[in-house]
Amino acid sequence: MRNIRNMLLIVKFNFEDLSIFTLLFFLVHWTLMVLFGIRVIMRRRPVGVSLSWLSIMFLLPYIGILLYLLIGEVRLGERRALKTSHILKPFTDWLRSLKPRVPAEIDTLPPVARLLVQQAYSTTGFPALTGNQTELLRDAEESFHSLIRDINESKNCCNLQFYIFQPGGMVDELTKALIGAAARGAECRLLVDSIGSSAFLKSGEPLRLRGLGIKVVEALHANFFHALLWRQDVRNHRKIVTIDERIAYTGSMNMADPLYFKTNMGVGHWVDALVRIEGPAVESLEGVFLGDWQIEAGTRPSVSEYGLQTEIQNCGKHVIQTIPSGPDQNHNIIHDMMLSAIYAATKELVITTPYFVPGEEMLTALCTAGRRGVNVILILPKENDSKLVFYASRSNYDDLLDAGVKIAEFNGGLLHTKSVLVDGEFCLFGSVNLDQRSFWINFEVTLLIFDQQFATKIATLQESYLQKSTFIDLAVWRKRPFRHRLLDNTVRLLGPLL
Repeated sequence: MRNIRNMLLIVKFNFEDLSIFTLLFFLVHWTLMVLFGIRVIMRRRPVGVSLSWLSIMFLLPYIGILLYLLIGEVRLGERRALKTSHILKPFTDWLRSLKPRVPAEIDTLPPVARLLVQQAYSTTGFPALTGNQTELLRDAEESFHSLIRDINESKNCCNLQFYIFQPGGMVDELTKALIGAAARGAECRLLVDSIGSSAFLKSGEPLRLRGLGIKVVEALHANFFHALLWRQDVRNHRKIVTIDERIAYTGSMNMADPLYFKTNMGVGHWVDALVRIEGPAVESLEGVFLGDWQIEAGTRPSVSEYGLQTEIQNCGKHVIQTIPSGPDQNHNIIHDMMLSAIYAATKELVITTPYFVPGEEMLTALCTAGRRGVNVILILPKENDSKLVFYASRSNYDDLLDAGVKIAEFNGGLLHTKSVLVDGEFCLFGSVNLDQRSFWINFEVTLLIFDQQFATKIATLQESYLQKSTFIDLAVWRKRPFRHRLLDNTVRLLGPLL
């Protein structure tokens, strides 16, 4: 009898303990929910993003809040802020000197183009520069041959910045050219992203290159302990090459040979394009590179390091405006520029992007353009290396197709080129995808190019993509199995966080 009584007391004690534990669990959870909920609300981000985070924190007690601490806010850390402050004055002084030294002839541009130039200048400080000559490199083979040729002919400096640097194939040939340039006395600098180029950085290759005179620096160093201090998926996604302060390259191509890069993903070869530039815009791109380099290398630049050329030589007639964007600047820069470009279209809007996860504002702008009679064409890869992006992207097809937007799925590999062509007259070209990551999280660089000849070349390139694409029919699309539609629309809920 005594044993039974003792057992009942133990059971009662456990139930009481459990109720106390449950009470504490929910009390702490709701306290954290209120505190972090207020924080999310006061950050004043897009409504979809805020509601997604509030839902995650509510549905996943503690785990949701931990996720928010890790990736919910764009924190770069006090150390980086200190490094940025060291370069801010010389960088700002150089930037202010650009416009007086190279006055752009923007009065000859269409009224809409002039408005875009002013918008970009007021938000970034980078002016539109005239006197440029451009060459569109339509694929990786053309790009590698051009890069290697220019590096082989370099005399003073070679600056390379890439999200991904992966040895193999043509990359090895380019590396040999870079080693040769360093041996001739040229200053060679290579800046690569910590996560995008993690395999390269963990190998012995950086040490070998440093021993051969090439400076290699890691951008946004990432590890487990840093995750507590700043957001680890904030990446430097820029692709910039400058040579001898007279030639520059930028675009979508990483430093990876498509024949060797992610060949086991089942998406085919990556399809990219670069633009080669001579003229004043070279200095603006090199200024972006130097800003990143000085922050990551931890050195203090002088004003003269940014004022690369006291007198900039004109090489052509193209007007180019460099638009750098990133979480250390006004977060809306590239997002708002894309919106303005879409609303500026009156006849035709053709967009290529590998990752298409538009927010509500972008989706509304595209649908509005389609409904007002603009010939809107989205060229997206049929297969994608990111399954979440793949499904989230497809969840928008119904709305777009219903609004008259044409969607073409590219069958010739993973289309990685990022381009926006407006009315066949001017374009946005660079590293920016039409997704939330590029708009709000990554460091990116885009060129706003005003030139009819270059626009025609972009149109020809986009047409070559269309020849390898299949347009989606709305009636057929709506007949997809229910499980496919459910999966797309479920993943769509994560769209604001992708």
